[in-house]
Amino acid sequence: MSKEQAVVIAALGTFVLGALAACGSIVGVHDVDVAPPDGTDSGSGGPDTGGPGPGPDGSTPDSTIPSNDRSVGGAVHFLQTGGSLVLANGAGQVTVSKSGAFSFPAKVKNGSDYAVTVATNPAGQRCFVVNGAGKANADVSNVEVRCSVVKSTSSAGDTASHKETSTTFVAIPAVAPISVDLDIPAKVLVTLTIPSMVTRSFPSQEVLGIQIDGGDTLGLQAGGAYPEQFSYDAYTSVVASLGVGKHSLQPVWRLEPSGAGTNEMEIFHDAGPTTANAIVLDSLPSYDKAQGASVASVTSNSSATFASLGIGPITLAPAAPAPAFLAMRMGGVGGSGTTVRLLLDGTPLATGWTVPGQPSGSSTRLMNPSAIATLGAGSHTIGGDWNNDDGSDNARQIAPSAGAAVEAVLFKPGTATATKDISVTTIMDLTADYVQVPGLSTTINPARPTKVLATFSSSMFRTTPNWPQTAEAAFFVNGVLAQSLRYTNPNNLNYLAHGATMSTVVDVPAGAVTVEVRARVSTPSDTGRGQAKLELYKVTNLSAIALE
Repeated sequence: MSKEQAVVIAALGTFVLGALAACGSIVGVHDVDVAPPDGTDSGSGGPDTGGPGPGPDGSTPDSTIPSNDRSVGGAVHFLQTGGSLVLANGAGQVTVSKSGAFSFPAKVKNGSDYAVTVATNPAGQRCFVVNGAGKANADVSNVEVRCSVVKSTSSAGDTASHKETSTTFVAIPAVAPISVDLDIPAKVLVTLTIPSMVTRSFPSQEVLGIQIDGGDTLGLQAGGAYPEQFSYDAYTSVVASLGVGKHSLQPVWRLEPSGAGTNEMEIFHDAGPTTANAIVLDSLPSYDKAQGASVASVTSNSSATFASLGIGPITLAPAAPAPAFLAMRMGGVGGSGTTVRLLLDGTPLATGWTVPGQPSGSSTRLMNPSAIATLGAGSHTIGGDWNNDDGSDNARQIAPSAGAAVEAVLFKPGTATATKDISVTTIMDLTADYVQVPGLSTTINPARPTKVLATFSSSMFRTTPNWPQTAEAAFFVNGVLAQSLRYTNPNNLNYLAHGATMSTVVDVPAGAVTVEVRARVSTPSDTGRGQAKLELYKVTNLSAIALE
């Protein structure tokens, strides 16, 4: 054997034997007597175990690593119980049945490209990959997959009315709890819309909220009205911070009795379903951050000059223009001509109002002004204030309500949104068929199929000018009714009005999606009552945002 042949065999020997070993082809390995490159005989009769020398760049190749050697994996979060997720990397696939670590069975070549994608989503969820592509220069363990958790519960199918006298929290009839599984701590936005309810014997009040795991009740709201036949919608929203584990979110209510007469409350599901939505914010690709602030008590205000509620304010500072869901929660609001305002940078974004002429202490309101707004780059403040424009009364809260809260959920720049604001009084004729409320229509254009959160908030919702009368308003998404509320004014009392808020979560396709509010009269006018009209006063907001 020539010296040149010996050099070639010495350089390639380790590679060839290593490759054969990796393929499982070597049954036995025999000694090969190869003369070293310097022409001397090693005299060992065995292979050269010194390995190759330094490469041209000074590095030493790792001759012990086979070609298919790098694992690709990471972690899946928020996959719900019973879910099945299929991930792909090229032709390779792995099925994941629970949150936690995952790894593809087939390894990839050292230094090769990898690109993890979702092959099949679990039922009811959409999953998204972060850090899913790169070069496998080492074992890959930082691929992150998050599966969106957006769940709803409702009384759909139940058209009965339900009375309750319990002074401790009980489940709202026909509304099952929402169950969420969290493998990491997360913030959850919960909304609750009750289409129509009433309290008997004012100043009794209903208190509602979301009970967490049978313990704490969050998002507390309270209100009542006189006379007892006056029914109205009820709404609350709250951002809850939940730890690891399986959680039960149950919409609940209780009675705060007071006064003589019949102390009870009643809910009317013939007006539409009571609906609750739970949105696990940390599971969404669109979510950035959430903040909130609250105050334990609010000082009464008898002045027409607006006074701060003392909340926060909280601050958001997106680096680029980004949308945010903003909401206030304030219950037991009384006083003739009281206005409660949700403020963005000191400017009213949404408001709630009690009509002047409302007898002092005759009723209280659940105030939940909410809206979705796009924040420009830079710092923004969110807070609240209130006033009373009736010199004979003052803005105040009635027990058990106390204090107020504001919450803000910031989404990432580029998240699809749509908003429509009306700051003038709107009056429309009502018919037995749903008709679009003038100006309350908007279009959202998500880039992919997604779930959309839609909100409606009006300073005042009432029927005019002839009573008794019952009116309904409803979300329609691409022409399909999604959520409704109902308002009944039983007497010729001009002051019977209520700030109205509702929300809904719906699945929508990619492309243009129309979101609108329509209204109708529930009980067509009798002869002599005249034409029923719906009046929306001060500020009305219609908003929608893509969650996934």
